[in-house]
Amino acid sequence: MTLRLLGFIAAVTLWFATPLPAQAADDAKASNAPAPDMTAPNRPVAILVDGYGDCCAHEMHELIDGLKAAGVEFPAVALRGLSGRAYTDYSAPWNALTARDQGFKVTLNPNDYIAKPLQSGMDAFTSLLNMQNIQAVLNGDMNAVMGQMRKGSDERFLRETSQYLFNLPPERRVILIGHSFGGDSVAKLLSLTGRPILFAAVLDPVGGAGLRSAITGRGVPGNVRYFYNRWQTQEAFPFDYASDGAFTPCGAQQCDQRSVGAVHHDAVPRNTQQEMLAIIRDLLAGRTPNAKGQNAKSAKGGKDGLLQRGVDLLKLFGQ
Repeated sequence: MTLRLLGFIAAVTLWFATPLPAQAADDAKASNAPAPDMTAPNRPVAILVDGYGDCCAHEMHELIDGLKAAGVEFPAVALRGLSGRAYTDYSAPWNALTARDQGFKVTLNPNDYIAKPLQSGMDAFTSLLNMQNIQAVLNGDMNAVMGQMRKGSDERFLRETSQYLFNLPPERRVILIGHSFGGDSVAKLLSLTGRPILFAAVLDPVGGAGLRSAITGRGVPGNVRYFYNRWQTQEAFPFDYASDGAFTPCGAQQCDQRSVGAVHHDAVPRNTQQEMLAIIRDLLAGRTPNAKGQNAKSAKGGKDGLLQRGVDLLKLFGQ
């Protein structure tokens, strides 16, 4: 009889101590510190970060497949409760590690935001040859343009990802790759976390003002093993796409920075994906990669590289 009574008391105690499903869900939502997966203590972790409009880190299919084959874990899948069957499951938005997407719809055509507010100024010009005045108008409206386009900030992404990395066991190696605004978020994160980062890549990064030059002076801290930076010189975004994209100073053990020339902003070429994958494989194997673009500089497109030529304005505003 005594044994039965003790068993009943133990069962009741366990029942009250177990949170209800709804309570457990609420607790998970309330936490600002996503817990890392502890079931694979030695697996490398890769955080891919999309840019504005949820573009385009998830389109790096060859890179994602190669990292998966190498046993790399993508926390964006588990933290968001996704299946991993779609490539979009493997990258996080630039403004939140645990969100499904950036939270609002946009058009990525800068003409939609710039042409109308500049029309009165453009009508006053007799030709497109007066580049100084056109550039002054563009500079004057830059903040208003980006105010219409960029809603919110990357504060949540930085908070969530910093906490995730803080909770991650020290033996797990970290890979960070960001495109456009996602590249800006990754660059900021490098200075916020004191954790060693095995490989950090920024792909045509764009700052909050829509400018490349707004972020390249931030530099790269010494906790980065390999810093990989590629930028294009073909089109907006960023608005100053013809300017140099190298981050200075670069304190990483290896700094691999260069322009890829005439490539669209929303495209990550296959050879770039293959190059990153080869470097990451070397790093995971303990080998020293060959930094082909180490400390390379791009040719600048004028005094500050901001839409210097008439053909650039035609591409941006239309005929």
